[in-house]
Amino acid sequence: MVNKSPSLAVRVAQLVITLEPGGMENGVVNLANGLREHGVETKVVCLGGSGRLAKRLHPDCEITALEKRGGFRVEVVKQVSRVVSEWGADIVHTHNLGPLIYGVCAKRLCVGSAWQIVHGEHGQLTWEGAYRKRWEMQWRLLQRRLLFRHCAAVHTVSREMVRDLESFGLRHQRMIGIPNGVDCDRFHPSESKSAAKVRIGLPPESVVIGNVGRMFPHKRQILLVEAFDSLAKKYANVRLLFVGDSQTGRDSLIQRVQESPFCDRITITGFQPDPVPFYHAMDYLAVPSLYEGMSNVVLEAMACGIPVIAHDACGMAEMIAHEQSGLVGAICKPEDFQCLLEQLLCDEVATKAYGLKARKRAESLFAMEVMLRNYTDLFRAVKGQNSSRASMG
Repeated sequence: MVNKSPSLAVRVAQLVITLEPGGMENGVVNLANGLREHGVETKVVCLGGSGRLAKRLHPDCEITALEKRGGFRVEVVKQVSRVVSEWGADIVHTHNLGPLIYGVCAKRLCVGSAWQIVHGEHGQLTWEGAYRKRWEMQWRLLQRRLLFRHCAAVHTVSREMVRDLESFGLRHQRMIGIPNGVDCDRFHPSESKSAAKVRIGLPPESVVIGNVGRMFPHKRQILLVEAFDSLAKKYANVRLLFVGDSQTGRDSLIQRVQESPFCDRITITGFQPDPVPFYHAMDYLAVPSLYEGMSNVVLEAMACGIPVIAHDACGMAEMIAHEQSGLVGAICKPEDFQCLLEQLLCDEVATKAYGLKARKRAESLFAMEVMLRNYTDLFRAVKGQNSSRASMG
């Protein structure tokens, strides 16, 4: 990646659907807030509503919500073009396919516009294929192939995701993986696990297995409940904690929890604007997701010194050093998850060692500052290249 002079200030408009709670949305807020210290001015443009995470944006970061209704809206294309142009953006940073469509259409509408598109993919394309008909998947691949041509750069949130895109025949001359980062000051180990558990209403002597994030089918929280049912028979002090919410999967998860013979040992908190106290109460983070890009939740748990037990989804092996800072394996059924969890439940020494190494790994490889420098370098390189072309013209 080409380094440009720090004096090359850049204006970047982050184009998203909304800032409702989610891993990608959380990452956009972190990026917008952090880039201020790197000479990058940021504005967030939401195609829909602003969302609950908008409250976390720095006061200097502008946000515009276009309140788009369902379906493709030509008037929203015009709004995006106007908002981005009037603000004087150098780069429109689109996130996933929907914003990419609107970003490219807005650029085509604004003839002679100087701004460039940097596009980000945040999840495995395999996930899209798992829940849609084949023709729909092929249509989305075709859309990306055509739209990528209008991008100055395409990035993913893990190096493994670059290979995932390429496996679907999606390529770009500037396609890079920029791993997510975590704020290791905000997310830090707790001074007392027992006290942290009491603060959120759990017994101080309990062993807490946690799961944080939106409740979608591919996140497989129900599989975790099934594994917990077997564990709870053997370990009387084990508890399960879900932190998160979703209109898609909450009801089915609640129903499954209510059917559990150990439902009194399962807690669902809903969305929490500050998840740190809940991480502090956890002894383990369990992530059975079938598909990911690079999980912010895993990085946050690692920064809090929590061992992570996860299915070998995209990006997991990049974050978690297997049998050093956590466990990564093929989790196809509840018994697989139970087996991995028991490896640590039965070994307090390994649990402590894994937690210490998880924290060190988060600090050394996934610190927020590293991610911010990578994005800053990319944005400056794109702006610099565009400026060179303009001067030559």
